[in-house]
Amino acid sequence: MTIRGGDTSRLRRINMVATLRSLRGQGPVGLTDLARRASLSRPTIEGLVEELLTAGWLRELPPETGQMGRPARLITFNAGAGHVLGIDIGSFTVRATVADLDGDVLSAHSERVSATCGRAERLQVTHRAAEGALKAAGLAKSQVTAVCVGTTGVVTAEGVVKLSVGLPEWTGIDLAAEFRDGYDCPVLVENDCNLAALAEGWIGQAKGTKDLVFVLSGVRTGAGLLFDGRLHRGRRGSAGEIGALPLVGWHRAPRT
Repeated sequence: MTIRGGDTSRLRRINMVATLRSLRGQGPVGLTDLARRASLSRPTIEGLVEELLTAGWLRELPPETGQMGRPARLITFNAGAGHVLGIDIGSFTVRATVADLDGDVLSAHSERVSATCGRAERLQVTHRAAEGALKAAGLAKSQVTAVCVGTTGVVTAEGVVKLSVGLPEWTGIDLAAEFRDGYDCPVLVENDCNLAALAEGWIGQAKGTKDLVFVLSGVRTGAGLLFDGRLHRGRRGSAGEIGALPLVGWHRAPRT
């Protein structure tokens, strides 16, 4: 990618992201070491760090003592700068979790739901689970930085469930719109198996693995695929939807 002269603001955002990624999960880091990790110059890092400190994304720690010379400035990622609300919509249970930006869980709340209930009732239970998790964390909706909703079925990039064979009246629901109405932050909707594959590759049993297949085998059957660390959804977003294959008949198994 080539950055032209008129793209300086874009370049700055890219450098900010590189800086945050170099700090997240790494513990306190000095500016010289941070510049090396982010592949940026020391003056560039100094300017970015000051901006990110002011915005609250970073924290400056007290300098180390007992060393000769001028003590190095120590910078660390501020995981408490934002809060993520995660929601898992299942056949019998809706679970909601609040976590900080390092993925550490602050609270959780779950609600039971009938497998045969329709769209309106399941949505009502979903919102109740989300509000319960936020209440347990002592947070208001305005304090949520991002919302992530996991659901069964084929999900479009816009957050619409294009096809669902596991939940009644679920095909066609615009889950992203359902949550944008109540939360003033980005809303991501994704297939639950895809999210599980990402989680396993990030902090789970497959941590650090770039190529993996996560298989969900329960009331529903599905899979999430990671190739070179990236989700593989297929051309139509249906990759991994093995439970929806008519010839296999897994979607009819709970009734037989």
